[in-house]
Amino acid sequence: MPLKSASQENLSDWAGRLHEVMIRERNIGIRFNLDKERVNCLKDYLYANKLIVDCLNCQSNVSKSVREKILDTMLILPGV
Repeated sequence: MPLKSASQENLSDWAGRLHEVMIRERNIGIRFNLDKERVNCLKDYLYANKLIVDCLNCQSNVSKSVREKILDTMLILPGV
């Protein structure tokens, strides 16, 4: 981590290296070139997952084991 007194150039270099490590080690920060249709599908998928979580968080008659199974398998994309 750079010092607070580091130059803008050092900060930019460090940020670039951090970004590379995040992509390589955790697949975080990858830029995807999605067309409008795929972006809309992703939005729908995320909305559906949020709706499920909202339903699970309200007073429901779902058992703890079923609730945990649902949450454990959410946001897992097929084939990934």
